[in-house]
Amino acid sequence: AASTADSITPLAPSDGATTGVATPPPDSTETRDLEAPKPAGLEIWDDAPDENCCDPRLWNKGDYSNVVTLLIFGLGLLMTKFAPGEAAACVLAFGLFGFAGGVTNWLAVKMLFDKIPGLIGSGVIPRRFQDILGALKTMILETFFEEKFLKSYLSGRSGSLLQNVDVKEKLRSAMSGDGFDETLARKLEKLGGTPDGMLLMTIAPMFGGYDAMVPMIKPMLVGVGADLIETLAENFDLTEIVDVATVRAEIDKVLTERMTTLTPRRVKHMMSNVIREHLGWLVVWGNVFGGLIGLVSWAVGY
Repeated sequence: AASTADSITPLAPSDGATTGVATPPPDSTETRDLEAPKPAGLEIWDDAPDENCCDPRLWNKGDYSNVVTLLIFGLGLLMTKFAPGEAAACVLAFGLFGFAGGVTNWLAVKMLFDKIPGLIGSGVIPRRFQDILGALKTMILETFFEEKFLKSYLSGRSGSLLQNVDVKEKLRSAMSGDGFDETLARKLEKLGGTPDGMLLMTIAPMFGGYDAMVPMIKPMLVGVGADLIETLAENFDLTEIVDVATVRAEIDKVLTERMTTLTPRRVKHMMSNVIREHLGWLVVWGNVFGGLIGLVSWAVGY
């Protein structure tokens, strides 16, 4: 078996002529999105809407939390202006610090998925999507298709794969196909013409010829064939006829080919769909802890 390093096809770092994910020129995300192929199963990510903080239909828990702390902040300002006092200062501190904490975390989350002018490092997911794909591919191969594990799995499952097949039904189905009887009769006739088939040639006329023998032989073939396959299944090892390294190489090719169809936009929406909703909790807790820090600051007199 080949080594792990030999069996993994690395992603191409520079040009699209080599195997792997093509490296586009800098700052060409939109061009790559437009020119990328549209294979079946990925259209959903092309049609996915971009985040729009002005559209309440696309809000998550973090957006609502920011709105709540903004309202508290506004209430604190009004109270400070029209009803100054300790209560107004407390509400203002909680709202101001809570909103600041939530907005800061919201901006950090947004910087993962979108490039924001003037903010260095923003848009890391679409900007480094090739590195993400390469790491994902390596993780899949090394975790789920590690050579020793794959060999052990295939070896252990080989027998059960055949045992789960209704062999007799499969044989009956194959033998009931058009032309099978004619083919079997001609095979018997050919065998009867050899030295090993002299007995068959002798008894064939007793049954009315080779064609008449076929209906009587077929049930025996089904039974004998099923028994032979069941016996083989007990000691069958798929790794003896299939090279595990070859299997991994084919999986590597499938992953590499699929990754050439993943554009920055598709990768962005895939990851956004998985983690953005959960990252909303970062915003919520930013509001909460920010508000608590505001209360502490108010309590100590800052």
